[in-house]
Amino acid sequence: MPSDDFTSLYLLRAARDGDAIAEGVLVDRYVSRLLAVAANRLPSEIRVRIDPEDIVQSACRVFINRVREGEVVVRQRGDLWNQLLSVTLNKIRSSVRKHRRKKRNVGAEQPTCEEDLLSREPTPDEALHLVETIHEILSGLPKEAQRKVVLLRLQGYSTSEIASSVELSVERVRQILRWVRNLLEPPATSQDEC
Repeated sequence: MPSDDFTSLYLLRAARDGDAIAEGVLVDRYVSRLLAVAANRLPSEIRVRIDPEDIVQSACRVFINRVREGEVVVRQRGDLWNQLLSVTLNKIRSSVRKHRRKKRNVGAEQPTCEEDLLSREPTPDEALHLVETIHEILSGLPKEAQRKVVLLRLQGYSTSEIASSVELSVERVRQILRWVRNLLEPPATSQDEC
């Protein structure tokens, strides 16, 4: 038996015994291939609502639960991949059915003003306005730490990552971000003004 298959069997047995590290390593071996399958098989109109990564994470959770319950049996080379693939494809089909039901039908949705704005590149005037707004907000923040909170959020950092970076509590970071969000909120407009 090739060493890779032996390692997979070892990881499967360890995962079945509740070894969380083995579970992670076992799933990590297949995640990139599963993501490629999910990205290719998930229709684009559904991908607006659900990310292929969410499908794969859900499929991996189901697979690991089956491993823990002793339901995953490997008889020949490729069985692990085939079982993970099967769970992933079932998750994709289930998501497509769910999001195409009458009440959730993605085809019946009308884009909101925000979706319309986010679906295209900003005009030069819009980009300039955004830069000016950010500059105005940053210069209006009373402390350097608050400026840093906003800049880190704009760079995509999580609230907890920001809190540890600027040495503030998570709740204080949330307060700062709420305050900035309120400054950015435009006055309520009707859909006709988009």
